[in-house]
Amino acid sequence: MHRALQITEILTMILRAIDPRYQRRVAAAMAATCRTFSETANDVVWEDLQSPRPLLRCLPDEVSSRSRTLEECARFLTHAARVRTLQLQEEDADDIQDHLATLLAIRSCGTTTLLPGLRDIVVESDFVSESDHIEPSETSNALYLYLFLSPTLRTAQLETWGIESLQLIHQVATFCPQLQYLGVNRFPERAGLVRCFNTLEDFSACEGSIDAAVLDEMAYLPSLRVFRVAIPDDFSHIERHWPQDRLFTALQSLYLNGPSDPRHVAKFLRSVNSKQLHTLSLYLSECQTDDVLKVLDAASKFTTLRSLEVQVHSHQTEFHSSFPPQAILKLHHLETLEFTLGGMPVTSHSAQVLGRACPKLRDLKVKHDRDHYWPLDVLESFAVHLPSLETLNTELNTELASTLDEPKARSQAPICLKLDGADLSEEHWKPTAAYIARVYPNATFKSGSLWADGPDEMLKRYNRGQLYWRYVGRAVAKARSDTS
Repeated sequence: MHRALQITEILTMILRAIDPRYQRRVAAAMAATCRTFSETANDVVWEDLQSPRPLLRCLPDEVSSRSRTLEECARFLTHAARVRTLQLQEEDADDIQDHLATLLAIRSCGTTTLLPGLRDIVVESDFVSESDHIEPSETSNALYLYLFLSPTLRTAQLETWGIESLQLIHQVATFCPQLQYLGVNRFPERAGLVRCFNTLEDFSACEGSIDAAVLDEMAYLPSLRVFRVAIPDDFSHIERHWPQDRLFTALQSLYLNGPSDPRHVAKFLRSVNSKQLHTLSLYLSECQTDDVLKVLDAASKFTTLRSLEVQVHSHQTEFHSSFPPQAILKLHHLETLEFTLGGMPVTSHSAQVLGRACPKLRDLKVKHDRDHYWPLDVLESFAVHLPSLETLNTELNTELASTLDEPKARSQAPICLKLDGADLSEEHWKPTAAYIARVYPNATFKSGSLWADGPDEMLKRYNRGQLYWRYVGRAVAKARSDTS
């Protein structure tokens, strides 16, 4: 054996470099090879558990006496100390219950936690109830989670509901004083619970809006940097006593799923007092143009923004404003800009204005909910006025591609284009490719996925369009290779 393999750090680097699909299998084989590899390889085998079952199999069927508990469970305790990530699923509760007496015997011997090195935990549940008064089943993970929690825990993803979710959050708040990330389906309406998470840096609630009282407590968390929530429809009764200089002061990334009334989103943004917000994502629905402009105007106060995403999903209205909205021009540090709106016409002048206001813009995505696709020659304006653009994702109308004059602008930037357009046809794809090859000769293409074909005529047209856009990408690449 080469002496380098006896160095723990080198052996660890080799194991980390293995394809994740085979990493655990290879590590297990190495652990059984020799004592030199055993400790390091076992660390890799046990550090990430998709279920506690492999660990529970290391327990004896029963403990002969309390005085010999730790001795007889030594193998379990050795491997348990290696666990860094654990996932608990609904079916695991039965196995935990079968070994509950042994696990409690270990805890009674002075072991404060079964997994002393645990950093991350995910709890999944098939028990779905939005009521806080329906008790979970007797074999729920909510009854056993405390056995595995550790003071070293940093992240907790609790994909549970109702009273089960409340029980799990209480346990995490009690046993994990250094928690930094908490992800839940819906945070229970319990006053005072949020104050237990003073070290929380990242919070996510993916289903439904959080209660106004919970929002009020979240606003004062001193370390909260990332906030992903749907805000309540009305929080005016707590907003009245909000001090404007102490709310969300550490926030760096904000992801908001807005209520039915977008004016509440604008009101909330005006209440946030972070001076270091760099990412803002807004999801709005059924908005009028004036409402969207008010939200953008409220967002424009965050001059440190580097990424802005605004999705407006509405089947009744169109966005009657030119691109870009005036509020965007105040965000001089923007690097990523994404809009999913109705129709926003763009001109060479507006592209020039955007380029001057946001000289660091690297990624631009503008998707249209209606048939208001930008003309193909808009690429010429972007090539001139947005020379730093690295990714452009939008829809283009290619019907007039064969009538366009020779482009006067040309950019050598290695831009990535995703230009799904209005029913690109066999008639138009060749002139479209020729035009793009002259404007962006070094462009690469990212096409959308082809969907399973069916009787739906729109689906067939989409698939044909995607296919022809792939032809465009190949033609541009061929033109580039021919000229080189």
